Amino acid sequence: MKPTRADLDERFASPSYFVDPYDVYRQARAEAPIYWSELFHGWVVTKHADVVRTKRDFDNFGNSGRYGKYVDRLPEDVRKEMGPLYEAWDTGIMHADPPHHTFLRNIMMRALTPKMMRAMEERVFELLDEALDKVVPNEPFDFVETVAGPLPCTIVADLIGVPAETQPTFRKWASDITEFVIRPNVEVAWRTRATILEAKAWLERLMEERRAEPREDLITAFACMEEDGRRMSTVDALSNARTIMVAGHGTTTSLLAVGLLSVLERPEVYAAIAEPVRAGDESPLKLAVEEMMRFESPLQRDQRIVRQPVELGGCAMSPGELVFQMLGAAHRDEEVFDRPDDFVHDRNPNKHLAFGYGIHACTGATLARIEARVVFKRLFERFSKVELVEPREAVAWERSVVRLPKRLLVKVS
Repeated sequence: MKPTRADLDERFASPSYFVDPYDVYRQARAEAPIYWSELFHGWVVTKHADVVRTKRDFDNFGNSGRYGKYVDRLPEDVRKEMGPLYEAWDTGIMHADPPHHTFLRNIMMRALTPKMMRAMEERVFELLDEALDKVVPNEPFDFVETVAGPLPCTIVADLIGVPAETQPTFRKWASDITEFVIRPNVEVAWRTRATILEAKAWLERLMEERRAEPREDLITAFACMEEDGRRMSTVDALSNARTIMVAGHGTTTSLLAVGLLSVLERPEVYAAIAEPVRAGDESPLKLAVEEMMRFESPLQRDQRIVRQPVELGGCAMSPGELVFQMLGAAHRDEEVFDRPDDFVHDRNPNKHLAFGYGIHACTGATLARIEARVVFKRLFERFSKVELVEPREAVAWERSVVRLPKRLLVKVS
């Protein structure tokens, strides 16, 4: 019999979980670090070591097919029509296992050149300055709406090579496809299916254009680069583009917004970062960005699918079962982090898992770090004072796997 915890499931389902999940995580680590959740239809894992194990051991804990389990829950007559969903959730670098994952990752890493990263850094400065030029000193503004939301979204769209006129549509496609994982019901499934087919047709046309006229973007790399004599398929390219748009947008928005919140509500931390930046020293900022990702993990949970019979923490897991890796819980593990519930701005080393671990470590980690460093550097350089208008208690949070405030009111002078 699987070890269940109805009380923890109830807490994970509560609206209060999205406001402050850390007390729930603390209880789970202490009382049931691995348990079978009827709420999630899978194993919940909250200890750092166990999360690392499930990320590192891809022989037993895989990616391929994990999101297809959501499609499996649909009625049979609907499920028969959901081939596009199965394909979407079983293609691309995020959903593949070796050896196909190795093929896709090699192309991705070759495409993300230092030259491309330098161009993206310049673009971040450009977009940020445009946004900050519109800020009125001493008047409250929403940092999420002004900076943290639009900037990462535009950056990843530019990186992929989505034309400016198509970017709003592409963002909607990415959101529609991702919605099914959050609300896997029949209505959403049909909408997601239509979106996948529309996006796939658009991408096929764009990839043909890039083969005829290559550019410095990822779509060109997906269309033209070869690895072992093979090119990336359209479905893999679509999945990769969608993954980059969703992962590179939402998680970076979280990093910027929640990172700023965590710093500004601690005046001593703000001073310890901002003052060196103004003096030309970014080293404290770089450490602080890593702590932002540990303290309030942008992605609160990830998942794997059990590939063969395996035991973890005394629990027997069977092939096809899902394992939910609670990153927000692992990042507060007392056995790994000293003072885990404190924001230690100069924590070093910092064994956070915000960018994953092992073969599935995030290929966009460098870009996310660039965006965070540039945003905080410029913000603290341009303004002598940055402060919260509303305390954390007034912040409303999205119901999402991403730790994301709906707004963050600040003012500068």
